[in-house]
Amino acid sequence: TNRLVKYKKFQRLRVSFFRQKIKYNFNKALHNLTILAVFASLIHTLISDISLIMRVVYIFFFGITFIGWVYHKFIRRFRSESDPFIYRKASWDLSVSEVETEKNSKLTLKLLEKVPSLYPCFQCGICAESCPVAQVTEGKYNPRSLILKVLLGLETQIFSPENAFTIWGCTVCDTCNEVCPQKVEPTELFTTLKNMSTERGEAPPHYYTQAETILEHGKAIPSQPAIERRREELKLPPIQKPDVNEIQKLLSSTKISNILSKI
Repeated sequence: TNRLVKYKKFQRLRVSFFRQKIKYNFNKALHNLTILAVFASLIHTLISDISLIMRVVYIFFFGITFIGWVYHKFIRRFRSESDPFIYRKASWDLSVSEVETEKNSKLTLKLLEKVPSLYPCFQCGICAESCPVAQVTEGKYNPRSLILKVLLGLETQIFSPENAFTIWGCTVCDTCNEVCPQKVEPTELFTTLKNMSTERGEAPPHYYTQAETILEHGKAIPSQPAIERRREELKLPPIQKPDVNEIQKLLSSTKISNILSKI
């Protein structure tokens, strides 16, 4: 659950669970303990002096539990990579390839600390199904796939100039935040990834161009003589010029000027 995500103790606990793989191991142990407990109850029933009806009842419930246990093991062994979302994914939603890719668990832990709501994601695929960009691009941009790459630590598949659209395709419409059953906040993750991509110098070129324009002129679209003449003809008041020095100080405090100097 994400109801307690704002508490730092729970944030640290989630990171610790992810590092030790408790999320999977606890689920695995729970299945094994259940079958052992039911089996012990069955043995006790068979060797004790009990009515035939009760023996039939215990055997029946043991049979159901055993079938479920075997089925679970079978599915875990033979399922495909896309199994967690196979029944709900769109036709264009493909699985993530882990072949020839080194995993960076430090990246995953770093992002979990920054976006702790990410931990409960179980790859249902609703974010990809409802994402307007994913639908228009037929999966070229895929929020579910991007989240999975983050959880697996597939850094080379996340950050690279040729795969910039993997991160920058998000328009921050917040649709995925609204529909997520686990209350994960994907847009918060995607914004963090965009910032990291910018620091690495891998953002789309027009973002750097616009940032340089704002740093130099104090606005994204500088004032032009032709526009000023039209405003005078229409008897509109002159546009107040921005305080460029103030804006430059603000941008310098965010270290944007340092990033732009490296590009």
